[in-house]
Amino acid sequence: MSGVQEQFISYLPLKEALTPVGGAEVIADSWWMVHPSKGLVFYRKYSPQCNIDSRISKKLAWMYPDCEVAFFPTVFVPRRHQAPGGY
Repeated sequence: MSGVQEQFISYLPLKEALTPVGGAEVIADSWWMVHPSKGLVFYRKYSPQCNIDSRISKKLAWMYPDCEVAFFPTVFVPRRHQAPGGY
């Protein structure tokens, strides 16, 4: 099986994701797909690739072969990654 095509993936650098900023949405206690050098994974810019259940995230990890699964207690999602109308 092949993973998600790179053209549909965007990233949020970890430093930015872990820094509070006005207008950010907060995603708490979730297991994220993380690229080691690019950061947290989003599908089609607005869909964060995370889940509160580690088993689900780990089961879907094959879709992102260059990524690992990691837990983050708090992630701040800036406006550019927020879906119009919310999640």
